[in-house]
Amino acid sequence: QFLRTLEREFDLVGRVVKFRTTKDAPPCQGMAALESANARVMRTIIDAFQPSKQHMQPLIDAILQKLDQSTSGSGRGQGMCLHHRDGQDWHDHCHRWSAIPDGIYRGNCLTVPGQTFLEAINARGLDDSMMMNQPMISNQTTESDEDSSGAGRWVYYCGDHEIPDELLTAQSSSSNDVWTGISSGNGIISSSSKKKPSSSRQDFTPPDFTVTSRQHIIDFNDDDHVIRDTLLQQQKLLSHDYGLTLDLTNARDFWALIDFYVCRTLPTFVGNSVSTFSAIQIALRDGHKSYWYNSQSIPLQDMWHVFTVPIVYTYTELSAVTGKHLLQTSIESVRQYMPNNKIHILYHGSNDTVFRSWLTSRDVILHDHKPTWRDQIEQMRLNGDPNVSHLFLHSGNYLGTWQRVDIPLFLETEYVLLLDADTIIRKPFTLADFGLNLTYGIAMSSEINFNDKVPSNAGVTLMNIPHLRHTHADFMKFIMQHVKKGHFDHPCPSDQGAYLVFYNESVRFLTHYFNFKPYWDVKDRVFQRSYILHFHGPKPHDYIRFIMAKGCDKAVKFLCSRGINYSPSLVCQSLAVFARASMSVDRHAYCSASFRIPSQAMFCQSLFENLVENPTCSDFYSLIRDSLDGVPSYMKLPRELIMRRLGLSMSYSRYHWFTIYGLTIAGWLSVAIYMFRRLIWSSKKAKGRSTSTNQVIRMLMMIMFGWMVLTLVFSQFHVSFDF
Repeated sequence: QFLRTLEREFDLVGRVVKFRTTKDAPPCQGMAALESANARVMRTIIDAFQPSKQHMQPLIDAILQKLDQSTSGSGRGQGMCLHHRDGQDWHDHCHRWSAIPDGIYRGNCLTVPGQTFLEAINARGLDDSMMMNQPMISNQTTESDEDSSGAGRWVYYCGDHEIPDELLTAQSSSSNDVWTGISSGNGIISSSSKKKPSSSRQDFTPPDFTVTSRQHIIDFNDDDHVIRDTLLQQQKLLSHDYGLTLDLTNARDFWALIDFYVCRTLPTFVGNSVSTFSAIQIALRDGHKSYWYNSQSIPLQDMWHVFTVPIVYTYTELSAVTGKHLLQTSIESVRQYMPNNKIHILYHGSNDTVFRSWLTSRDVILHDHKPTWRDQIEQMRLNGDPNVSHLFLHSGNYLGTWQRVDIPLFLETEYVLLLDADTIIRKPFTLADFGLNLTYGIAMSSEINFNDKVPSNAGVTLMNIPHLRHTHADFMKFIMQHVKKGHFDHPCPSDQGAYLVFYNESVRFLTHYFNFKPYWDVKDRVFQRSYILHFHGPKPHDYIRFIMAKGCDKAVKFLCSRGINYSPSLVCQSLAVFARASMSVDRHAYCSASFRIPSQAMFCQSLFENLVENPTCSDFYSLIRDSLDGVPSYMKLPRELIMRRLGLSMSYSRYHWFTIYGLTIAGWLSVAIYMFRRLIWSSKKAKGRSTSTNQVIRMLMMIMFGWMVLTLVFSQFHVSFDF
């Protein structure tokens, strides 16, 4: 089946080779070959590995059966696999590994600094009271998701030593109040909350969970000797097949493989990303319900390009109509370049069933978002200054920017990339492209100025979900304290200011390549290296309005002018990327929603079509001319005014007709002035008598003749004053 998948999806021909320790074994290039391997092929290969149905699956089934009996009432949907490396050999390995003097960051082998192991696990799904626990809506469901109801969490612990005391007993650092783990006869160790331990969270309470391990199941819960009998049977089979005398009781690697496949059946995984065991588990889950308690990077990411970063958006049905089209285009760009990435959206509203169906058809996971703080945020908007930010002008748009604060309550992953609706994926990326020394909190890029390298724009934000979840309650209190004030002590308004002030100590700078602005005056090679385009400020239709000499909104006018005048090639290429994604959703939707006048919508559509055909933008001016020519002449567009406003060159014939146009107007005005003065002179000479009928008729004839000439000239240039 695996070979058929390779041939069907990737046009690759494979063969099955039985492994033997002989000289005729096929050569293998090892890990070095992975660096240039196709990521999708690698992902398919990793997923194809299955335990031996004859030798291993019976043991796995026996352990799962005991787990189901031990966790009656909870179900596997509440299970968490915790892979913990804390033995002395691991500490020795980390010491040697981090001391390699090659300049490569290796600072995340153990745990997050300043955080206890229990706190790290709580923030990674053990304490589900930190989460909304609302069902996700998508056309993809798993067995574990469906079986998520029942009692509290339970943990399947697998590591290089016994269950640590910190999971069994958490002692307060400021008093003798403790809560202890109680071992029961069925192999499950339950947490019994006696008194509160101290924590950085003042409202911390011990989570309600149970913890077990393979060793406890075999020792305490194997009264009927099912697992031990199965083990002996497999030893005999293996010894017979390979002619060896085997004792699997203490075979560490064998049991690690058993634990690996037991963990594959559980919905949530927490591990150590430096460990290969954990790294493969994380890769197979595509970032969904997978965490690593040591946080930051995964060392294997540099050679295994399979570690995807989940994408998350926020949306409210109260936002402006163009916002929906921008969001659709952004999602479509993700699906074009990264079809396997998980896409989440915090969705506020329930009336637009057509849009919700479209999102589901694109494999977007919907989280119904009903913010409890909506009234307070609206009051903050009313107290804000519209001169500082245009967001204060629109209630729906303002609500949409604040929805992101609840992302940690819905998503179950270590890292997630938040994207605004006005972003476009330009080329694929993985976790490796964010580097090794990742943020423990949030990472943002710069805003208006390319060279300042100061985190200031939240339109693209790399989020560490466990940290934001752990601090969410305190963050919300901080926000509510600024409702009356309407702003934060930071130049950035609204949610950006709140994030940058509250998370000041943990915020990192996100490289420009993940938040490229079209109006930046930079070299083309910077654009070519970028992963994400962000139409911060002027949206695509704003740039098109500026091209049509219609101007931009006051708040973004200077950015429109800056982009068109100083980096027209980058604006053109950015519009081409947007046009390609937008037209794949609907060829006419965005232009029709952005422009009410048919001629303007038609010019927008014509420009998009030309940009898709010529994405390199070798001659932006020619594309604009061709787009103008694509609009019928009877439709009113200020063609020559557009050319002059943009400083675009016109052909010789256009200069020729423009000269005739100017001379004709000048001649007609001269004749009109002469006739008017002659009429006044005749009136004075007649000493008050009325002007003769012949003079009036002569005057009217000259006016009509002049108007006819002007009409012909304007028809030639397709110019109208109606703009």
